[in-house]
Amino acid sequence: MSQVLKQARNLLTVTGVTLLLVSFILNSGLAENTDVIAEPDSCRGFLLSMGGPLTLTAAEETGKSFSLYVLAFQDAVMCLQESSVNHTSPFLSRENITHFSETVPIIIPGVYGILVSPTGNETVAVGIVVGRVLPQLGLAMYGVLLITVGIFLQVTKRLGRAKASGVI
Repeated sequence: MSQVLKQARNLLTVTGVTLLLVSFILNSGLAENTDVIAEPDSCRGFLLSMGGPLTLTAAEETGKSFSLYVLAFQDAVMCLQESSVNHTSPFLSRENITHFSETVPIIIPGVYGILVSPTGNETVAVGIVVGRVLPQLGLAMYGVLLITVGIFLQVTKRLGRAKASGVI
Protein backbone atom coordinates (compact mmCIF):
# COMPACT_ATOMS: atom_id res chain seq x y z
CA MET A 1 0.00 0.00 0.00
CA SER A 2 2.88 2.33 0.80
CA GLN A 3 4.30 1.90 -2.72
CA VAL A 4 0.91 2.77 -4.27
CA LEU A 5 0.67 5.96 -2.19
CA LYS A 6 4.24 6.90 -3.14
CA GLN A 7 3.46 6.44 -6.84
CA ALA A 8 0.18 8.38 -6.51
CA ARG A 9 1.96 11.21 -4.66
CA ASN A 10 4.70 11.42 -7.29
CA LEU A 11 2.20 11.23 -10.16
CA LEU A 12 0.03 13.98 -8.66
CA THR A 13 3.01 16.26 -8.01
CA VAL A 14 4.56 15.76 -11.46
CA THR A 15 1.18 16.20 -13.19
CA GLY A 16 0.52 19.35 -11.15
CA VAL A 17 3.88 20.88 -12.03
CA THR A 18 3.34 19.97 -15.70
CA LEU A 19 -0.11 21.62 -15.76
CA LEU A 20 1.29 24.71 -14.08
CA LEU A 21 4.07 24.98 -16.67
CA VAL A 22 1.69 24.34 -19.56
CA SER A 23 -0.63 27.09 -18.28
CA PHE A 24 2.17 29.57 -19.05
CA ILE A 25 3.35 27.97 -22.28
CA LEU A 26 0.08 26.94 -23.99
CA ASN A 27 -0.46 29.10 -27.06
CA SER A 28 1.96 31.69 -25.71
CA GLY A 29 2.88 32.39 -29.31
CA LEU A 30 -0.59 33.74 -30.09
CA ALA A 31 -0.05 37.31 -31.13
CA GLU A 32 -2.16 38.02 -34.18
CA ASN A 33 -1.29 41.39 -35.69
CA THR A 34 -3.56 42.09 -38.67
CA ASP A 35 -4.72 45.08 -40.67
CA VAL A 36 -8.38 44.83 -41.68
CA ILE A 37 -9.67 47.02 -44.49
CA ALA A 38 -13.46 47.37 -44.52
CA GLU A 39 -15.47 49.24 -47.13
CA PRO A 40 -18.79 50.98 -46.40
CA ASP A 41 -21.72 48.62 -45.74
CA SER A 42 -19.43 45.62 -45.22
CA CYS A 43 -17.97 43.45 -42.49
CA ARG A 44 -14.36 42.33 -42.77
CA GLY A 45 -12.13 40.47 -40.39
CA PHE A 46 -10.63 37.10 -39.63
CA LEU A 47 -11.29 33.86 -37.77
CA LEU A 48 -9.12 32.81 -34.86
CA SER A 49 -9.03 29.72 -32.66
CA MET A 50 -8.96 30.93 -29.08
CA GLY A 51 -9.89 30.16 -25.52
CA GLY A 52 -9.28 31.93 -22.26
CA PRO A 53 -8.94 35.67 -21.76
CA LEU A 54 -7.34 37.62 -24.62
CA THR A 55 -6.04 41.12 -25.00
CA LEU A 56 -7.64 42.80 -27.99
CA THR A 57 -6.43 46.12 -29.34
CA ALA A 58 -7.88 47.81 -32.43
CA ALA A 59 -7.21 51.27 -33.84
CA GLU A 60 -8.08 53.04 -37.08
CA GLU A 61 -4.96 54.66 -38.50
CA THR A 62 -6.60 57.95 -39.55
CA GLY A 63 -9.11 58.31 -36.70
CA LYS A 64 -12.20 57.24 -38.67
CA SER A 65 -14.90 55.54 -36.60
CA PHE A 66 -15.72 51.85 -36.92
CA SER A 67 -17.58 49.07 -35.15
CA LEU A 68 -15.76 46.06 -33.69
CA TYR A 69 -17.37 42.67 -33.12
CA VAL A 70 -16.25 39.36 -31.65
CA LEU A 71 -18.61 36.60 -32.77
CA ALA A 72 -18.84 32.83 -32.51
CA PHE A 73 -17.82 30.95 -35.66
CA GLN A 74 -21.28 30.53 -37.23
CA ASP A 75 -22.29 34.13 -36.55
CA ALA A 76 -18.97 35.37 -37.96
CA VAL A 77 -19.41 33.34 -41.15
CA MET A 78 -22.98 34.64 -41.52
CA CYS A 79 -21.79 38.21 -40.98
CA LEU A 80 -19.03 37.84 -43.57
CA GLN A 81 -21.48 36.36 -46.11
CA GLU A 82 -24.24 38.91 -45.55
CA SER A 83 -21.96 41.91 -44.77
CA SER A 84 -24.14 42.67 -41.76
CA VAL A 85 -24.27 41.81 -38.07
CA ASN A 86 -28.07 41.72 -38.15
CA HIS A 87 -29.45 38.36 -36.99
CA THR A 88 -26.26 37.56 -35.06
CA SER A 89 -25.42 37.58 -31.37
CA PRO A 90 -22.00 39.20 -30.94
CA PHE A 91 -19.99 38.06 -27.96
CA LEU A 92 -18.51 41.56 -27.85
CA SER A 93 -19.80 44.62 -29.67
CA ARG A 94 -18.34 48.13 -29.66
CA GLU A 95 -19.84 50.61 -32.09
CA ASN A 96 -18.76 54.03 -33.33
CA ILE A 97 -15.23 53.86 -31.88
CA THR A 98 -11.83 54.95 -33.17
CA HIS A 99 -9.79 52.67 -30.90
CA PHE A 100 -10.32 49.76 -28.52
CA SER A 101 -8.07 48.07 -25.96
CA GLU A 102 -9.46 45.59 -23.44
CA THR A 103 -9.12 42.09 -22.09
CA VAL A 104 -11.85 39.94 -23.60
CA PRO A 105 -12.94 36.90 -21.53
CA ILE A 106 -13.37 33.96 -23.90
CA ILE A 107 -14.81 31.28 -21.62
CA ILE A 108 -15.42 28.46 -24.08
CA PRO A 109 -12.49 27.59 -26.38
CA GLY A 110 -13.39 27.61 -30.07
CA VAL A 111 -13.16 29.49 -33.33
CA TYR A 112 -14.27 33.10 -33.14
CA GLY A 113 -14.42 35.90 -35.65
CA ILE A 114 -13.02 39.37 -35.05
CA LEU A 115 -14.84 41.67 -37.44
CA VAL A 116 -14.79 45.36 -38.32
CA SER A 117 -17.43 47.47 -40.04
CA PRO A 118 -17.15 51.18 -40.87
CA THR A 119 -19.74 53.38 -39.18
CA GLY A 120 -19.59 56.04 -41.90
CA ASN A 121 -19.47 56.03 -45.67
CA GLU A 122 -15.68 55.77 -45.81
CA THR A 123 -13.33 52.79 -46.03
CA VAL A 124 -11.50 52.10 -42.77
CA ALA A 125 -8.15 50.42 -42.17
CA VAL A 126 -8.08 49.00 -38.64
CA GLY A 127 -4.97 47.51 -37.09
CA ILE A 128 -5.91 44.63 -34.77
CA VAL A 129 -3.60 42.96 -32.26
CA VAL A 130 -4.75 39.86 -30.36
CA GLY A 131 -2.64 38.44 -27.53
CA ARG A 132 -3.04 35.74 -24.93
CA VAL A 133 -3.31 36.51 -21.23
CA LEU A 134 -1.06 34.16 -19.27
CA PRO A 135 -1.29 32.02 -17.25
CA GLN A 136 -4.33 30.09 -18.39
CA LEU A 137 -6.16 30.09 -15.05
CA GLY A 138 -8.05 26.81 -15.53
CA LEU A 139 -4.87 24.79 -16.01
CA ALA A 140 -2.97 26.72 -13.37
CA MET A 141 -5.68 26.08 -10.74
CA TYR A 142 -5.75 22.33 -11.45
CA GLY A 143 -1.94 22.26 -11.36
CA VAL A 144 -1.81 23.97 -7.97
CA LEU A 145 -4.54 21.65 -6.67
CA LEU A 146 -2.63 18.53 -7.74
CA ILE A 147 0.63 19.85 -6.28
CA THR A 148 -1.18 20.60 -3.00
CA VAL A 149 -2.61 17.06 -2.81
CA GLY A 150 0.85 15.62 -3.59
CA ILE A 151 2.45 17.69 -0.82
CA PHE A 152 -0.37 16.75 1.58
CA LEU A 153 0.29 13.04 0.92
CA GLN A 154 4.02 13.58 1.53
CA VAL A 155 3.38 15.41 4.82
CA THR A 156 0.94 12.76 6.09
CA LYS A 157 3.47 10.04 5.21
CA ARG A 158 6.22 11.79 7.19
CA LEU A 159 3.87 12.43 10.13
CA GLY A 160 2.94 8.74 10.11
CA ARG A 161 6.63 7.76 10.19
CA ALA A 162 7.37 10.23 12.98
CA LYS A 163 4.44 8.89 15.00
CA ALA A 164 5.54 5.29 14.46
CA SER A 165 9.09 6.04 15.63
CA GLY A 166 7.80 7.82 18.74
CA VAL A 167 9.03 11.30 17.80
CA ILE A 168 5.48 12.67 18.02
